Amino acid sequence: MDFFWPRQSPPFPKKPELIDPKKPEFKLPDLEVLRKDLKYLSSRDPDTIFLFVLVAGGLILIISLFYWERRRDAGKRSAASRPAARSSDAGPTPATAESVFVSFSTKDSPMVEGLIDAMKGEGFSPWVYTGTQDADAGRYATRIVRAIKASRKVAVMCSDHAFQSDEVVRELYVAGKARKPFVAFFLDREPAPDALPEAFEYFLTGFPLIPVKGRDDDALRNDIRRHLGA
Repeated sequence: MDFFWPRQSPPFPKKPELIDPKKPEFKLPDLEVLRKDLKYLSSRDPDTIFLFVLVAGGLILIISLFYWERRRDAGKRSAASRPAARSSDAGPTPATAESVFVSFSTKDSPMVEGLIDAMKGEGFSPWVYTGTQDADAGRYATRIVRAIKASRKVAVMCSDHAFQSDEVVRELYVAGKARKPFVAFFLDREPAPDALPEAFEYFLTGFPLIPVKGRDDDALRNDIRRHLGA
């Protein structure tokens, strides 16, 4: 009758544990074996021991140089993969003896352009924001601040339009904070420090005030050369 009873199947063999070749199992060497090896080396000729130490040191040096070379190559590849800085993010060139930031109201552009040409003729490099230097109009403030900080002097074009311009006043504050010397050019009036708006009077007091209206070109160029180049 045991024919109807299921026979007991033989046990499955135990699945062998897989050993990851990338992570070999390291075992501590037997201390007794190490002691015997050291005892053997100590009983040998000193020349043999010196040779052993020399070979071991050479191997350590070769391995160290190999890993150092690999790390250096990895650093070079990482640096090469970094994106280069965009040219649009670069600021103005470093300040030189001829760099001048020109602060003015755009309503005075025709007269200011003549002064800019005179500055260039005397060897200066005036920086003027034209409004077309940035594809993104929101970046103009960054460029103006960088140009002021990189300039050696700030030429302020004084007029009724400039006195009412918030942009010109902001540029005065940035230049004053950066301790830039001012040179004021009066486009439509004679220089009168007491008649200046308070913000202009605060920053321009003690700096050269140059009249422009009705001046001879040679005299005006002489003032530009003397005050901007000093």
